[in-house]
Amino acid sequence: MTAVLTAADPAAVAQLLGAIDERDYWLRRLLSAERRAYELGHQAGYREGRRDEGDDRDAQWHSLADPLARRAADGVDLTRRRWRVRGEEREREDFGRPHPGDRPVRTPRPSGPVWLGGPPVHYHGCSAACYAFRPGPYSPAEAAAILATLPGHYAEEIASLRARASRERAVS
Repeated sequence: MTAVLTAADPAAVAQLLGAIDERDYWLRRLLSAERRAYELGHQAGYREGRRDEGDDRDAQWHSLADPLARRAADGVDLTRRRWRVRGEEREREDFGRPHPGDRPVRTPRPSGPVWLGGPPVHYHGCSAACYAFRPGPYSPAEAAAILATLPGHYAEEIASLRARASRERAVS
């Protein structure tokens, strides 16, 4: 059977409210201590984990580097091995030269004609020069000459076409 409190018993109500306040105080205190303990454990865990990772990394580095350092106290062996290409001994000066096992360098092939679209694709008001040429394929040199006569900003395209034309002349 549970006791029923009534407003007629103010001493019992005061005692009950005191017990509730004390319970809340201890609950707040325990939760605060629990949060603090969690934070300390979290920080300690990160600190220990970082220390362990650093120790592991150092141990692995020393397991790789110490034998090399003992074999090549003067550094000559390390330098020689550093510039080796697929087993071929090289010096720093000739490290970049081709190796017999490399793929052969292909010379660029002429890429063919350039298509000029004519007035329908222009980004400017057309002039008589625009109508002097028909849309169609042109060699890079011809395309550069045509673009040079047109109004508008074609400097990059003209430079690219001239470079392409000179490459094609060099290949053929």
